[in-house]
Amino acid sequence: MLKNGFSELDRFPGNWISGQLKYFVWQWPSYFGSVISLMRKRTGIRKTDTFLVSFPRSGNTWVRFILSHCHPGSSRDRNVIVDIDEVIPESIMDETPSPRVIKTHSMYSPIFPRAIYLLRDGRDSTHSSYKLAGKRDGWDFSFMDFLQAHPGDLDEVEKKAAQWPCRWHQHVRSWHTQTYVPMLVVRYEDLKRDTLVEVKRMTSFLGWNVTEEQLVEAIEASSIESMRKLENSKKLQLNSVGQGIVGGAAQKYTTEEMECFLTYAGKTLREFGYLE
Repeated sequence: MLKNGFSELDRFPGNWISGQLKYFVWQWPSYFGSVISLMRKRTGIRKTDTFLVSFPRSGNTWVRFILSHCHPGSSRDRNVIVDIDEVIPESIMDETPSPRVIKTHSMYSPIFPRAIYLLRDGRDSTHSSYKLAGKRDGWDFSFMDFLQAHPGDLDEVEKKAAQWPCRWHQHVRSWHTQTYVPMLVVRYEDLKRDTLVEVKRMTSFLGWNVTEEQLVEAIEASSIESMRKLENSKKLQLNSVGQGIVGGAAQKYTTEEMECFLTYAGKTLREFGYLE
């Protein structure tokens, strides 16, 4: 314990060691900030960027659609197909003007300046991730294999893949135990229940001046039906529009699969009110 400033450090042998420790503690915030600035510069991240963060299959594409349609720089013409990859890209693009909104599935890192975190019931997002992997990549592996494999593993011979970029509970906890990055948490279930209220929260966090009429139009243009129609017409290459059902996937787990998932994710599900 440090008492009266750094008096406890004076008990260390040698004035030089004590002095160096004091200096390090005092200077650490400055050092940390300098390192973060350097990392952002090397990765192309700007301090005005906001990252749209989520574990895969948690509504990120849907939210990108909505925000792209009400983005201050987007066309208000309902007949114009908004390119969400241009407005809210999945990677850092230098040509995108500031302030940018960028999609990511990354775990927490202090290099992110600000974040909107989309939180969804892990049972739904995990099962949806499994279904997409089979649909998109043609892998033939069981859901139990998917649950049990070490995060990030991919065995091309056995055709087994694991949850990416990690397991649901690891992703959620990495972001919700940090206090360094300003973050707005939006629950997918709340977004489905009262979309307008939650979109207002997001646009307010982003500092966008958007009227309620514009928000309603953006939400209508970004319905599941509208996104799937664009996807099916090949006007939009997504291959990722799901059913968007709240709580539906839990019924698709076998007893053994649910026990496996709850072994490592049960505590986090309870902590965030998804499980009693």
